[in-house]
Parts: sequence; structure tokens; C-alpha cells
Amino acid sequence: MIGSRTIKSAIGATIAMWIAMYIGLDFAYSAGIITLLSVQSTRKQSVEIAFRRFISLLLALSLSTGIFTVLGYNPLAFGLYLAIFIPVCVKFKVQDGITPSSVLVTHLMSFGASTLSIWLNEIGIFIVGAGVALILNLYMPSNEQQIKRIRRKVEMLMSDLLGEIADAIEKHSPHLVEEELYTKLEHEIISGKKLAYKHMNNALTSSVITPYERYFDMRSNQYQVLSYMRKRFANLSMDLEQAQLIASFTRSMVVCVQGDISAKDMLTRLEELREHFKQSTLPSSREEFENRAMLYQYLNDMEQFLYIKLKFRESLDDREFMLYWRGYKEGV
Repeated sequence: MIGSRTIKSAIGATIAMWIAMYIGLDFAYSAGIITLLSVQSTRKQSVEIAFRRFISLLLALSLSTGIFTVLGYNPLAFGLYLAIFIPVCVKFKVQDGITPSSVLVTHLMSFGASTLSIWLNEIGIFIVGAGVALILNLYMPSNEQQIKRIRRKVEMLMSDLLGEIADAIEKHSPHLVEEELYTKLEHEIISGKKLAYKHMNNALTSSVITPYERYFDMRSNQYQVLSYMRKRFANLSMDLEQAQLIASFTRSMVVCVQGDISAKDMLTRLEELREHFKQSTLPSSREEFENRAMLYQYLNDMEQFLYIKLKFRESLDDREFMLYWRGYKEGV
């Protein structure tokens, strides 16, 4: 399937060539190449790269003019130009412009001169090519609905995982938790982070509300904690009452993941559970002591899981929170 970036590149290159030919630029077809190199996957990338390439073009024209004036317009002079130009671009972090700028510099060799009119011709080619790309990149299909769908998948998988952990604790069978669930959850979180990053970079101003990237960072951190929890409960040996209490609390965390109860409320309940275990009979053997320590570590993991969610919530302003909460209301 042909993507929107491919279509924009093809259409843009054609339009850029026509415009360059219409206004009478020499080497007008090069404007199409500049467009091809300038169409990016996000709006912000397009603007930033266009700016860096314009700076590199001015550097290239200045440096090549000096070298060609001394050594002549020949391959040896061009090689020396590249030997100096490339490190300079890397130094000033404008290496995106090495290739397009050097292509335009070869036009100076074809002219056998470097005059103001030739400079304006090359700058004109760049402005036409990059300008067409920037205009086309103003259209960027929204991926917000896709982000919301992945968000729901992540929350469903995380809920399933917590449910299976609770069942495994109750039945003293850690093998009940399927590795496939962890793998699927990790995959969806990674996909969500990529889409959220792209969504953020399609916003040219900071006033656009985009809590999605922070959301998937939060879920990624929670995923890491879930991995630790899995290792803890695999080594836990609990009596029936302990198992039921821990399993019940683990299962109730599903409601928190799905947004029906706040992490702050769950942390209060967790503290009550911790106090309950503190009041229980003290360990009488080394094995019981080690098991109690592992139990507290499991509770600490759950606390960390909830704190991650709480910190994310506290990072949202009112508008961001409404956008975040609307995902639950819409059921997407």
C-alpha cells in the first residue's frame, strides 16, 4: 500500500519542478530532488530540517566559493570542499544538509563561476523545493484514534495480566501467568509510544494538548514493575488468608488501571493492607522470615505501580486531564 508520504513526495517533486521552471531557475529539476528529501513524517521534523538545511546551504555556498576561486571548478576542488564541509556540518549539527547542499554546489561547477545571481538561483531552488514540502506537510493524517485504540488494548492487557497474577497467587500456581501476555503488552506499549511521539511532533506549537507520550511512558514504567512483581510472587509461599488478601488487592488494581478508582485511593487501601500484615504473627523460622520479607517487597512493588500512575495524574493540567479522561468516556 502506498503511504501518504510517498504520495506527497511524488506530487511535491512534480510541483516543485514546474514552479522552478516557471520562474526561470536554472537546474529547475533539482527543486524536485530537494522536495523529495524534505518531505518528513511529521510537521515539526519538516520545519526543523528545512531550517538546518538552509543554514548548511549558506555554509556550502560560502565555503565552495572560496575554494573554487583559488583552485578552480574541478573535481579536486570539490573533494577538498567536501573534506572541510562535512566536519563543519557535523560540528554545527546541520549534517541533514550535506547531500542537498552539495548537489546545489555542483551547479557552481557547471556554471564555472560563483556570482550573486548564481547564489540566488541555488537559494531559489532550495526555497521552492523545501517550501513545497513544507506546504504539503501541513496535511498530516491524524493518528489520535489509533493512539486511543492502542491505549485501550494496553489497559485491557494490563488488566488481564493483573487478573492472572491474582489467580496464580490464589492457586499457588505462578505458571498460570502466560508469557504471551507480557509480550503482547510490551509490543502495544512500544507501538503506542511511537505513535504518541509522532502525534506530538505533528503539533507545531506547544499549546496543543498532547498527554499521550507521557501516558505511554507511564504504562511502560508500570510494565517494568509488573515484571518485578511476577518474579516476587513466583517465590512467595503464603497461607490461605494471606493469599486471598493479596490476590483480592491485586485484582482490585484492575479497576485502577481502567480508571474507575484513583491511584490515591488504592494507595490508602494498600497502606491498610500493609498494617494488617504488620499486626499478624511474627515469623518463627528463617523460611517464614524470608517469605515475609518477600511479601513486603511484593507490596512495595504494588505501591510503586500505583505511585507511577499517581505521578502521571499529577503531571496533567486540567485540559490535559479532560483529554485523558475522555478516552474512558468514549470507550475507545
